Amino acid sequence: MSSSRDYLYLNNRGESAASFPASVAKQEFRRVLDQALQTGVVTITHYDDVKAVVLSAQEYQALVARGEGRLASLRDRFDAQLARMQEPGMRSRMQAAFDAPPGAAARKRR
Repeated sequence: MSSSRDYLYLNNRGESAASFPASVAKQEFRRVLDQALQTGVVTITHYDDVKAVVLSAQEYQALVARGEGRLASLRDRFDAQLARMQEPGMRSRMQAAFDAPPGAAARKRR
């Protein structure tokens, strides 16, 4: 498993995240919050290992929006595949594929 040190934390504009040791974040949380609001993202470290990431609401919403686009694309591909699976005759073709001996599909494609 890779360490959090292997990652580069960037905000939505591609700028490196500010970083605070956990002890400073605990004592000066307002400063950490102000930095997150200003730059979008702040990392909190413990012995130079990133343990938490603080995002501004705007940064979080941008992150979610990017994910929603990808999810919509996957959903569309799934729905198209499901529709193809509902076509007449598909059940018998799928059953024939499952009943075929191993390697039969590979031999047939050649």
